[in-house]
Amino acid sequence: MTEPRIQKLFKRDGKHSYKFRRADVAEKIAEYFGDDEVDSSHYIRAGRVLREGYELGIIKKVGAARYQMSEVKS
Repeated sequence: MTEPRIQKLFKRDGKHSYKFRRADVAEKIAEYFGDDEVDSSHYIRAGRVLREGYELGIIKKVGAARYQMSEVKS
């Protein structure tokens, strides 16, 4: 998944998104690829997506296991 896809999945109101978990990202990845159930490979990919988003400044950590999209600058 790339940055625009991450933003499309989790952005709301054009500025902030709701808080989401790694499991939510894994479910979206499974849905994106058309898989019937979520397995460990989806969780691994979700971890990579979250880490990459965090490093790029797209995603910020909110608490121990919650994430949120960073504010979008116009």
